[in-house]
Amino acid sequence: MMSLRIRLLLGGIGLLFCGTSVMAQPLHIYYNVLTQQPTYVCGGDTLDQAVVKNREEVYLHLTDLNTFRYGVEVTKTEEVPAEGTGGGLPFLQNLVPGGGLPSFGGMAGGVDPLKDISGDAGETYDEWSGEETVRGMVSAEFEGALLEFRTRFEDLLFEMDDTERKMQKLNTTLRATMAQRDKVELARREIKYLKHYPNLKPQQITTIAEEFIKNAIGNKPDDFDMLSIAEEQAKSLRTDLAKLEKLRGQYHQQTQTLNEMREELYLMGVPPGNELVQELDNSIGEVHTASLKVEENLAKNQASVETIVNTNQMAYTRSLIELRYEIEQIRSATFTYTERFAADGGAFRLNPSLYALDTAGNRTGAAAVKLTPVRVGVRGGLRISSSVGLSLGQYFSAPQDYLVREGVVVGADKDRFLPIVNTFFHFHPYSNGKASLGGALGVGLPLTGTDAAQSATFLLGPSLVLGSRDKVYLSAGLIGGRVQRLGAGLEVGDPFSNLDGVLPTTSRYELGYFFSLSFKLFGQ
Repeated sequence: MMSLRIRLLLGGIGLLFCGTSVMAQPLHIYYNVLTQQPTYVCGGDTLDQAVVKNREEVYLHLTDLNTFRYGVEVTKTEEVPAEGTGGGLPFLQNLVPGGGLPSFGGMAGGVDPLKDISGDAGETYDEWSGEETVRGMVSAEFEGALLEFRTRFEDLLFEMDDTERKMQKLNTTLRATMAQRDKVELARREIKYLKHYPNLKPQQITTIAEEFIKNAIGNKPDDFDMLSIAEEQAKSLRTDLAKLEKLRGQYHQQTQTLNEMREELYLMGVPPGNELVQELDNSIGEVHTASLKVEENLAKNQASVETIVNTNQMAYTRSLIELRYEIEQIRSATFTYTERFAADGGAFRLNPSLYALDTAGNRTGAAAVKLTPVRVGVRGGLRISSSVGLSLGQYFSAPQDYLVREGVVVGADKDRFLPIVNTFFHFHPYSNGKASLGGALGVGLPLTGTDAAQSATFLLGPSLVLGSRDKVYLSAGLIGGRVQRLGAGLEVGDPFSNLDGVLPTTSRYELGYFFSLSFKLFGQ
């Protein structure tokens, strides 16, 4: 019977030390910064709770995070049952939709240096009609000369109008090129600002940035060459500027011809008061005034373009290069943050917080904002702790006192129950709950029944661990200690003469069982 009980106890201890099978795969926690809601994924499956096997890895992924605006710090703390869930991120509670978008702004303010070069001269040309009759009839000798003069005047007006239209077309091209330069600078500036604009989702940042990029450089390939773009535009500007200069010279010559025709009209000797002569004179005067204004605008335009091409070209190239940097940052941004942690203890909390970054990517002096912590439960693995408590034990064979009565060895049973003050080392797995099973190995000192032969007792058995911080241990199992027994081969009932001397006894280890209540002393 005794051997059967020993086998049952040893079998129970062995079962307790067999671990429960847990998936040996890392746990991925996808934490949305905007909603502060985590999703737990392990082995491709979505879990209801964050639980991982001891010694496995935990990956925390912060998603929908503006990594241009915020840096991340994550601390890991052992779970304390009394702790709350931590603070929130108030200013991210009511994020877009509903938030405002940044002002795209307009083009650079100020007066456009490439203004309309024609002024009101075109209207003056259009007022002249070749169908008018000669008014204020004069003698035949002047009539033919005035008609020929008017024909030449009309031809000159058409030539000047054609020249002006060509200059206006070139002017429009130059203005478009200059506007494109402004768009590059606008995109560079606004994307830099956009990356740090509050209350925008990452997808909104990417979408708006791509709109700026398309508006600035069109549908360029991802590997476009900024230097080539700058050089091609400068070359185009110089070519158009040379054409404009040639047309400007041609127009100046036509203006000189117009001035000469006015003097010719005065020298024709037509009598004063002729209506046709007066009308011609007025028209020539108006066209001449308008042409001087056109030439003045042309000079200003040419000076502006030359300044841009010759002086500001490097600034434009630098804007293109910086825009390329911004494009690469935007297109390569994942708007996520990942950090790895080891589940090397009991349940723990991951406490993410965000700190503000300036435009250079450096941390500002603003206080970090704490996000809601994430609790991670841990199962499996071996945990060691110690305790002190009181045990009640009993040997399988009761200890006895021996004496000789009427020449026969007699044995009297002692008290079967043995109170023991003991200390334990407990071995148990990490548990996500409030209770777990493990094993205990301890040593104790009996409080009664001690004599010179009595010494420390040793205890081994399973334990029930209650609580997650201030633990209580319920243990039971085998006890081993020294017990005084008959020596020299004697047994109870054997004859023994007092003349043979003192009854021989010996101290030897025997087994029993115990039950113990103990409390945590130190350890995890």
